[in-house]
Amino acid sequence: MYHYYATKEEVYLDLMRREYAAWAAEMRVSFKRRMAREEFCRELAESLLGRRLILQLRAINDVSLRSKCGDEAIKDFQCDIHTFFVELAEVLRRQFPNAAESERAMFRMQLTMYSYSIYPMLSYPEGFVGQGGRMSLCGEVTSIEHLVTKGLMLLSAELH
Repeated sequence: MYHYYATKEEVYLDLMRREYAAWAAEMRVSFKRRMAREEFCRELAESLLGRRLILQLRAINDVSLRSKCGDEAIKDFQCDIHTFFVELAEVLRRQFPNAAESERAMFRMQLTMYSYSIYPMLSYPEGFVGQGGRMSLCGEVTSIEHLVTKGLMLLSAELH
């Protein structure tokens, strides 16, 4: 492996590039038509949860990655995944044509931050997350997909 990559951080960045490219391609197909906000959030939650590798990799500490890769590698990576964010912007423009661009941009930033918190929920030990992706917290039992959909509903509340 180190014949192709000098460091494990390069492997990380390459995996992320590939996953974001695949996700952008999926979004181009899955989000062609306009949907009601709740349906859109449910579909986006399903898409996001289907990208478990991205969620897992995003949970890795970016600070150490930046210090080991250097600014140039991070800038190259950001350019490489730009296509995904362009596709996401197009999906949001199609889904929420009446929303201001600043509202859609805020949703994209919040979605990025929100996605950092999902993988830890998926990796809880048995007992917290049971069969069928159901989670038990404080006596409440719900599916992770439902939790993520509700979170996306809250994030998208200002989009019209």
